[in-house]
Amino acid sequence: MNNLWRDVRYGLRMLAKNPAFTFVAVLTLALGIGAVTAIFSVVYTVLLRPLPYPAPDQLARVWQVGSRGGRMNFSDPNFEEVRDANRSFAAFAAFEAYPATVTGLQEALRVNQAVVSRQFLTAMGVQPTIGRAFSEDEMKFGGPPAALLSYSFWKNTLGGASDLSTLHLNIDGAPFSVVGVMPENFSYPEDSQIWAPREHFERYPSRTAHNWKVIGRMRPGVQVEQARADLEGIAKELKKKYGSDTDMSDTAALPLQAALTGNLRPALLMLLAAAAILLLAACSNTANLLLAKSASRQKEMAVRVALGAGRGRLAGQFLTESVLLSLIGGAAGILIAGAGLDVLLRFTPATLPALASVHLNWVVLSFTVALSLLTACGLALGVAFRSTRGDVVETLKQGQQSKLGGAGHARVRSLLMGLQVAMATMLLVGAGLLGKSLIHLLEVPTGYRTDKILTAEIYAPDMKNEADKARRRQELDQVMERVRAIPGVQSAGMVSSLPLGAKFFPDGTFLLVEDPKEMKSFKDFDAIAKIPERSGDAYYQAADDQYFRTMQIPLISGRLFDERDGPDTPHAAVISESLARAKWPSLDPIGHHIEFGNMDGDLRLLTIVGVVGDVRNQGLGLEPEQTIYVNARQRVPDVFSLVLHTEGDSAAVMSSVRSVLHGVDADFAPKFQMFRQIVSQSVGDREFQLYLLMIFAVTALGLAIIGLYGVTSYVVGERTPEIGVRMALGAAKTDVLRMILSQSAGTVLLGILVGAGGIAALTKVLQGFLYGVTPNDPIVFAGVGALLMLVAMAACYFPARRAMRIDPIKALRYE
Repeated sequence: MNNLWRDVRYGLRMLAKNPAFTFVAVLTLALGIGAVTAIFSVVYTVLLRPLPYPAPDQLARVWQVGSRGGRMNFSDPNFEEVRDANRSFAAFAAFEAYPATVTGLQEALRVNQAVVSRQFLTAMGVQPTIGRAFSEDEMKFGGPPAALLSYSFWKNTLGGASDLSTLHLNIDGAPFSVVGVMPENFSYPEDSQIWAPREHFERYPSRTAHNWKVIGRMRPGVQVEQARADLEGIAKELKKKYGSDTDMSDTAALPLQAALTGNLRPALLMLLAAAAILLLAACSNTANLLLAKSASRQKEMAVRVALGAGRGRLAGQFLTESVLLSLIGGAAGILIAGAGLDVLLRFTPATLPALASVHLNWVVLSFTVALSLLTACGLALGVAFRSTRGDVVETLKQGQQSKLGGAGHARVRSLLMGLQVAMATMLLVGAGLLGKSLIHLLEVPTGYRTDKILTAEIYAPDMKNEADKARRRQELDQVMERVRAIPGVQSAGMVSSLPLGAKFFPDGTFLLVEDPKEMKSFKDFDAIAKIPERSGDAYYQAADDQYFRTMQIPLISGRLFDERDGPDTPHAAVISESLARAKWPSLDPIGHHIEFGNMDGDLRLLTIVGVVGDVRNQGLGLEPEQTIYVNARQRVPDVFSLVLHTEGDSAAVMSSVRSVLHGVDADFAPKFQMFRQIVSQSVGDREFQLYLLMIFAVTALGLAIIGLYGVTSYVVGERTPEIGVRMALGAAKTDVLRMILSQSAGTVLLGILVGAGGIAALTKVLQGFLYGVTPNDPIVFAGVGALLMLVAMAACYFPARRAMRIDPIKALRYE
């Protein structure tokens, strides 16, 4: 213990004696440790921390699986049969979440509402903390409407009223009684604020519908694999029993945490790996500094060995100093991580869950301490191994000549320097590939206008009958007439789902039907849907004619909707170009009829009146989807959005639109966004990855520059006598410059090649993050190589210039 205390005091004196060295080493380690800590805090919160539900490992998400292997939501009858037949789940529940409009308060509010089946609360292992759960009567079709509220909605919106019997909410036009308040930290699914019984709503009898997500709580001792095998047997029996009447051929099940984070896991792990590469670069830099420092202490080490100190004792001293340095660097890294985390969360896309709970907790801090100690051990072992080797007598004889540590030290320093350059190369190439991929993605033709478009997404109360639809039609006519008269509005249209912005895009099966007599009921629909050549899949959009003009979606043939398409005239449809090619490859689709009543319950045939250009609705990186547009005045949507081409002050237009909406119907709750924001949000995850990787890459490049400059300066200083001899013997200044730069250039070139090889080895991993770019893109590799060589030579040039100015007489006198 006394030896340890002496080593600590001596180590602190050595660090204090060399403040410049200590500052650079601590800052270098702090950058690496801070980056890893910040990313790990997000990874831990999102991927590793147990979900905040009782026995979360027993929760599983379940899907139907089609004949082609695709996962899909459950239909009502399939869900009911699987729920009743399985032996693996103690609770099995269906649910869906969507925005709803709450009225009857000071102003209409748009909130997330979850519709859940009777075993949902049991499956999640939660019960209301205030009030009660749903009663049996409330979980029946036609029963009294009841709702559970989130704690935040009850507290912040309703003022935390203690008497729930007095609380009544109008949700999507229907009155609901509030019967309970959920626990404070519960908001599943999708940050819901209201829960209503699924059984209160009408049951859909079709087995080809895909309406419900399903979650289950496995019985104690049951693993996901066992549950999956149990469900697979049930699915095969149902397929055998119902044949083409059901889309379900199999089932899929995943632990809930894996289901929630499946799409995020690769990106977060990639960023964690990038942070680890940055830390490795920082450790290489620090090791080089320590190695250079230890070379000047070789005589000291030799004297201590001559006086009886064992090599283990010297290694212990190096370990102590490295631990001190790493712990100080780790403490500074925590400060950097804390500040960086605040910035990180501002740029984090909304698709990343659990953002509010990301912080530096004890698990993250323990990870940082362990990382610091591991770093210290690695640094100490490497430096101690190099510094305690060699013959003591020879070292004492060499005296000042041993400052460089010999050829062995020089090779190790070059190796570490090359490793730094390799790490910087990998990060820079990765950032370059992601950046080029993002540019390609943003250049993808969308099929519509993206600039100067203001959107207003509106969730209105549900329409219960034809009278409600007629009233909504009149309201929409008033809204569009008044909005188009607002100063600054060049044109305005309406659509049911915004491209790139809709949380859920309705899609389904449509039919080719020429004889109206064929379509009398949904049984007829199901029968024709089994005929492949008469059916297809498409997205469903309700729009008016001005939507296409405002968004500049081109008309390919036929016409758009116009005054001929009234509520009582034959219903019209406009289809996308890809759909026309798929179903009428050698015919003109104009005048043909399709049936898409399964989307809105209206079995009247649609007459195709026009074909428009393809658009990308779901994502810039996805192919344009086949789409059927119905006339919004004929098939009035519950949910709709306004799109306005504006010039001038968009804030003033926004205020005017809000006034128009409230003037027509106080229950309209709009959400405004510029369409450019929606486009940006659609690629937010890619931008997030690029920003972080760029920060890591630039930091690694900076560390490499500092390392190159520092090592080259040190080498020039220690080689002053040698350079003086060379110049005395006739070497020109340019020869000295060439010698210094060529040695550094060899190290840098080797590092670039190793880094490029590392990226090439990760081709399959990188491919999943790129769009329109190959992982071995020659332009990116050449650009990064040229950049690194340029900045490396610039970093080495200034110490080399200093070497050119050495006076041979002074250098020889010094020797």
